[in-house]
Amino acid sequence: RVTKDLQELIKSGGSGQKYKEQKQLCTRKMQWNEKIFKKKVAEKEKAIAKYEKEYRKFMTRNKKLGGSLSDLHGTVSKLQKIRGDKGGKGVIEAGTKRKMKTLAQIKKLSNIAEIQREDIFVLRNERERLQRKSFPMFDKAFSDRRLVSPDVFRERRTKKHRDSRSGGLKLPAIN
Repeated sequence: RVTKDLQELIKSGGSGQKYKEQKQLCTRKMQWNEKIFKKKVAEKEKAIAKYEKEYRKFMTRNKKLGGSLSDLHGTVSKLQKIRGDKGGKGVIEAGTKRKMKTLAQIKKLSNIAEIQREDIFVLRNERERLQRKSFPMFDKAFSDRRLVSPDVFRERRTKKHRDSRSGGLKLPAIN
């Protein structure tokens, strides 16, 4: 009986040719697998280096934070000793006392500012009074002229002058 394998062997002309083809195919597969394996290993090494770098960065940051944490613990213990170890209640009372003190200071300063505003107002009025006394100003006389052009001012003046000649009486116009 002739099997399929034997038929192939007869077709190929012997077992040596088939063996060479299989060997070449296997070597090419092996080279391809090695190439892919090397790529994957390089990627994994790159990722490991990245994670190691991040790990070192976090460790240095943790060391810095650990140092500042110990400093903060020392500061807190000093503050507790200063306040007399009252705990949280002392901190709250100190906060309200500080707020009250701040409010009192703000009220005092606003009162002082109001008094100073009043003093400034009085001093300005006094300065203006003294200036008017020593340097008479003709604001009233010139204020009308500033609002109206000189021609209109002359017309008004001549009209008043005519009215004053007639004795203040207006006579009806004769047509």
